[in-house]
Amino acid sequence: MKVMTAQEKQSGLFPEGSDEDLRLRGFGGRGGRVPHWPDGSAVDRKLYLVTHVKTRCSDDDINRALEGVRSGAMRGEVLIMLGISERLSPRVDSARHT
Repeated sequence: MKVMTAQEKQSGLFPEGSDEDLRLRGFGGRGGRVPHWPDGSAVDRKLYLVTHVKTRCSDDDINRALEGVRSGAMRGEVLIMLGISERLSPRVDSARHT
């Protein structure tokens, strides 16, 4: 596992491109289970994805994705614009966040 920077720890994200990050964004990575934080607590995947978009996507990326939604882009196309796999299970992006 890559060492987390202070900013990543504070932001609630694993290092970008790490196996944990890739798995949480739906791109696979090594191992099949959803990762846990170093303290052993479970990662809220939906919150992780929201934090990813807020932290790592520029305003232009987000505006392009919103424009894609307005113009009828497919779900997978919009997810890719935001750095999330188009193969991400619909159960994740439609799950209720508590």
